[in-house]
Amino acid sequence: MERAYVGIDVACAKRKPLPINVSMVREGCLGKQLDPPTTACSGRRSGELHETENKRHLGRAAMDDANLKELLSHIGKRQFWIKPWGSSKFPGDASALPRTQFFAEPELEIAFAKSKNPPLVHEGDISLVYHINMPHMKGGSLVCVTEALSSPSLATPSEHEKPWQKDYPWSIRSKNLTPEYGSKWFNYSLDPFRLVKEYAAQNPSANVTRSGRTLGAIKFGATKLWIQEGFAKFLINEIVVLK
Repeated sequence: MERAYVGIDVACAKRKPLPINVSMVREGCLGKQLDPPTTACSGRRSGELHETENKRHLGRAAMDDANLKELLSHIGKRQFWIKPWGSSKFPGDASALPRTQFFAEPELEIAFAKSKNPPLVHEGDISLVYHINMPHMKGGSLVCVTEALSSPSLATPSEHEKPWQKDYPWSIRSKNLTPEYGSKWFNYSLDPFRLVKEYAAQNPSANVTRSGRTLGAIKFGATKLWIQEGFAKFLINEIVVLK
């Protein structure tokens, strides 16, 4: 499976990126440490609880609300994708480690598999990054929401500085709209395969993809999956209500 750093197709004009909230930047290769949240918050769920559902009720401040609410109120012509992330070929990668802080970075390098043509990615497009199940995880999970800041660029063999670049030479810069959620995504259970069932039950006549109501294409190796705006909003709101 492609190492899913984020891929987004959309035929639309360039849009002004959402502003980066400097208070959300954390220490690492790209910024400063984000202080742990001190506000105790409560979650919102109903019906049958997932076995780790109670983790969603752990403390989480209104961390990324400004970015996400701005996004939800200015959808425009954006398109939305679920982008799988992770590969069994790179189990030691920083993003694959237990309780990784990789997804708290203010910007992420989003890589795509080797191909003749660049991935159809445009500035302003949105992806919901889904970390595939790894040995230390109890299932896959949404880890962040990102906005494309650039078009794809191709790294030549001489420019391959990271182990995965041989297989995934295309990359784009993306702004992380949920850096604080990304610092503790492992405390929650936002598995899109479970959430799509909830969405379908609440919206029996609505499609999730262009013509379907499941995320099965990801299980069969799709490296990114276009999703309907309604389902994308549903997933984003699952992060917004974690408080």
